[in-house]
Amino acid sequence: MELLRRLRSDRRDRHLRTEVKYWRRWAVTEGLQWRDDFKMRFDPDAPLQEHVARVADRIPREIVEILDVGAGPATVLGKTHPSKTLVITPTDPLACEYNRILDQTGHKPPVRTIYAEAESLRSELGSRQFDIVHAQNSLDHSRDAVAGVEEMLALAKPSGFVVLLHEENEGQNELYYALHKWDFRCENGHFIISGPGPGGPRHDISEMVSDRATVECSMHHGEVLVVMHKAK
Repeated sequence: MELLRRLRSDRRDRHLRTEVKYWRRWAVTEGLQWRDDFKMRFDPDAPLQEHVARVADRIPREIVEILDVGAGPATVLGKTHPSKTLVITPTDPLACEYNRILDQTGHKPPVRTIYAEAESLRSELGSRQFDIVHAQNSLDHSRDAVAGVEEMLALAKPSGFVVLLHEENEGQNELYYALHKWDFRCENGHFIISGPGPGGPRHDISEMVSDRATVECSMHHGEVLVVMHKAK
């Protein structure tokens, strides 16, 4: 069992190194074929994405604190909102490598990504809590997506929100290759995570957190959009 655990860990480490190489090419080329996305991430005046802005509108405070989990080198979140002041904290387990890449390529994001793993947000960030805890196309790459959801919900303030936007069944679509081990989908309005890998267990997240949050799961431009509203 210990040998198998180490082999799995080594395999994940190798895929993480590949991830770093990808983002280095992204920085050097200023976005590969996604140059508009690259510019948006570094634009301090870019508007907050509409699906997150709708949630920010539900926050009764003028200052909205957002934690972005698995943000990469530069968070995808826009930095402005018509009636809110946004304070964004991007996190990623590869933050040190990403910041080194940005320093070497001379790119300065409006806010720097700091180190934290989705599965250990509380131990990394302590007692901090946020109005919105967000992840986009990142939680399905984590070691333990279900534990990541639990950590994200724990870091939402009372009456705060968790917002997830991910490709549907990304693990299945990518044949469970590299970091793609988890499938996210909506089933009859319930948020379901299955995995890791083919034949992995099915987790009804809506049921799992029903004593702590209400969960809305829907399709948004072909992706799975989940909004969890934490209880007071």
